[in-house]
Amino acid sequence: MSRGLGRKQTAVLDYLKGSSELVSFESLRWTLWTRESGTAGGDLPNAWNTSVFRAVNVLAEDGKLHIDRRRLESFDEAVLNYPHKTLQGALRCLRLALLPVLQKGIQDGESFARYNPADNETFHLESLTKEERRSLKHTWLRLEPKLISLLSELNRANRNTLFCLLARGKSIFEMPILAVRHSFAEHLRVCSEGQLLPKPLASQVKIFADALVPAADAGHLRLKGFVHSFAHVPRHRGCTLKEDTVEFLARMCPDLVRSLPGYVPAPAQEVRQRRYMLMGIDRKEKHSPKLYRLLDQSIFQEFNFLSLR
Repeated sequence: MSRGLGRKQTAVLDYLKGSSELVSFESLRWTLWTRESGTAGGDLPNAWNTSVFRAVNVLAEDGKLHIDRRRLESFDEAVLNYPHKTLQGALRCLRLALLPVLQKGIQDGESFARYNPADNETFHLESLTKEERRSLKHTWLRLEPKLISLLSELNRANRNTLFCLLARGKSIFEMPILAVRHSFAEHLRVCSEGQLLPKPLASQVKIFADALVPAADAGHLRLKGFVHSFAHVPRHRGCTLKEDTVEFLARMCPDLVRSLPGYVPAPAQEVRQRRYMLMGIDRKEKHSPKLYRLLDQSIFQEFNFLSLR
């Protein structure tokens, strides 16, 4: 005889029923802990994390909810979910405060991804197996003659636009010596906006482009481009914010940045002149080590997104 739902299982289902947005396990566990403990401070206990994870998995096994395990697909998703990846309360709060600042820098055009879509496309294709690349090349070679046949029907401007799409495909599969600035998806978008392709062919090329770099992979690579822009990301060590990022956050959130442990203000002007300027040194403020460790490689890991069945 079933004992029915446990207390944590009920809490999980109630929260999902009341949420209109996509919920990750990482954020859910913190929300439920805040309600349980009555405080938003402190670390998340390992025992609580384990028990909520167990409750979620039992609900999934019973068919009451679905777990979509995947990587983040945009910096916007990172702002909403990445702060909750850690069990450290202070680090979570710092990320909750500062990631939206970095997000606004992107939105305002002050920050840019380190890698462009063409770079990401090339990187993704290099990660594919020989069989996957062979299959994509076979599809491209079937589409290419159909696209070439359209060139003579177009005016000069549109012919050049379509030619760029063809050149990008050729550079990927046949002539890597060709240097094409934009990605296949970018060139296809311009062709689609100009309605240069007949509908049946446009659909075929769109399916090919989605197979070339699936949207989820493209989004994740764009996120990685922003992270690499904000921080040094070594292969086997922790990430460290770049000085430009630290200075940007210090400019946008001076009170918060200066309140972090380990922050040392710059010497007063007269002291700086007397002690350092004669030596050719301009002593600046020293920022907290916690600020430099704002980001880590767990942002690239899978997250667990939950939905009711």
